[in-house]
Amino acid sequence: LVKLLSSRKWAEVLFLTPLCAVDVCPSADFGAAVVWEGTQLLQAVSSHEWPKEAPRPCVRFVTAGCQGVNNRDATAPPVHAGLLGLARAAAIDLQTSGVQVRSADLDLSKGATSAEAVAELVSLSSYFSQTLRTEAEVAVRHGQLLVPRLVRSAVVCRGAAELQVKERGEMWDVRVSPQAISEVRQGNVDPDLVEVRVRAVGLSVSDALDVMRLDSPETASPGISFAGTVTRVGPGVSRVTVGDDVNGVALGCLKTFAVTKEHLVSKKPRGLTFEQASALPVVASTVEYALRDLAKVKKGDRVLIHAAAGGVGLTAVHFCQSVGAVVYATVGSSEKADFVKRRGVEFVSSSRDPPRFESEMGSFLQGAKLDVVLNSLSGEFIDASVRLLGKGGRFMEIGKREIWSHEKMAERRPDVQYETIAIDSKMQESPEWFAGMLDRIKQQVERGQLPVLPVAVFDVRSSDPERDGVAAFRLLREES
Repeated sequence: LVKLLSSRKWAEVLFLTPLCAVDVCPSADFGAAVVWEGTQLLQAVSSHEWPKEAPRPCVRFVTAGCQGVNNRDATAPPVHAGLLGLARAAAIDLQTSGVQVRSADLDLSKGATSAEAVAELVSLSSYFSQTLRTEAEVAVRHGQLLVPRLVRSAVVCRGAAELQVKERGEMWDVRVSPQAISEVRQGNVDPDLVEVRVRAVGLSVSDALDVMRLDSPETASPGISFAGTVTRVGPGVSRVTVGDDVNGVALGCLKTFAVTKEHLVSKKPRGLTFEQASALPVVASTVEYALRDLAKVKKGDRVLIHAAAGGVGLTAVHFCQSVGAVVYATVGSSEKADFVKRRGVEFVSSSRDPPRFESEMGSFLQGAKLDVVLNSLSGEFIDASVRLLGKGGRFMEIGKREIWSHEKMAERRPDVQYETIAIDSKMQESPEWFAGMLDRIKQQVERGQLPVLPVAVFDVRSSDPERDGVAAFRLLREES
């Protein structure tokens, strides 16, 4: 082969064998033979046996459909991609040998034969000889000789950011600002801490209420439940490692990077998206702790779930149904009532009208009493719910506003088991407890025992006012 190629002065040697992988024999074995033949050609033109007086020719590998053109993906057989890679590597490795290795990609998608496509390449070569001498890669499409060029990408490169609320009470003052990376990325991570690249944050009505509160001098920091990818860990961390996809909690996590304790995260349940996983930590742990651990809801219990169309409410409905309890629910609109009824809840009343609620519950219960109340409402709804609760009942309070003290409940209903539940406080007091809760939730999801919550997805950087961060808070405000 060295003797043949050096016997004449060739301007360029076209390696056409790859086209046979399209026209003749597309098998894997033939593909391997094509790559080996191309390697032999490169070995020949770069051989030390090449006559010193003979110029070494340029070698051009000819492929078909291997180059993506005008945002269209390549459609070539796998062997062609391998040959293009071989040509690119050889072009670098053989520079010192004075051998130029290039490629030309043809288009056979319109029914043209390999011979016709090669003839078109040769014809164009006479018009674009200078281009062919200077371009390492070309593609022939529709009678044109195309070359690759770098252009500005349409993808916007963005730095780390965070969603900030400049002033409490101003829902429309939610804005995206650059995150001060010096706060997280430039220091050492403490032994028990985990740094996470946040992918999604699960917001709730309480986040919107936090933004609207005027009675706190502190700047609002909404966002606590998140899902993301671990980027750094402290030297004492053992639950997760860098690269793990996780979900968990971090106060004020509406930002690109968040830091939290290792016991406040767990590996993301398999099969869930980041958005789905971000909705779980606080919601599911609230239901597990309130109804399974404290109230110990069992088959036949009559359970009232206030605000049943929300995340906690839907999860609570599923839990009660799974153990065989009878569910009574309240919602804030007829649309939500239809939604909850489609999930198998027969007895649904209003979370807006206390007299109507108590009247309808009386009709539903037919003289019976409730065993458990999961409450998140305030005012007259608490009074009415206590009246509906049977002797020795369990009242699980997860609300924040106007809730009863333990002393008041003991005075009014000393027979009632009264629990005020604040998952955010409990996880701070006992991170190890919360770690166990997250692991329990992960197992339940992966076993199909815990349903995926419906989520509405918003992009905080969206230019669409209906899908940006403000729109997310507006929706939550309307639901509160």
